[in-house]
Amino acid sequence: GADLIVGSHPHMVQDIELVDGVPVVYSLGNFIFDQYNVEGWNQLAIGVMTDGENLSLRLLPTYGRGGRPTPISDTAATAIFKSIAER
Repeated sequence: GADLIVGSHPHMVQDIELVDGVPVVYSLGNFIFDQYNVEGWNQLAIGVMTDGENLSLRLLPTYGRGGRPTPISDTAATAIFKSIAER
């Protein structure tokens, strides 16, 4: 079976959960979306680390504009994580 499932396409960051012990990231948002006329949006970058047995994820909230992810403030990052946690 899969050790990690990462979705894309929805134009917003969506839920993250464990399903039978497997991390499921439903959507990273518009990660590296190249539509330049969009004002901007929140998105997630994801770092995946493994030692061969254990898997850990690092979620990095970013702001996208014109196909370029850029760091966001701690306040904005907290708001993204809070939004995910409340769903």
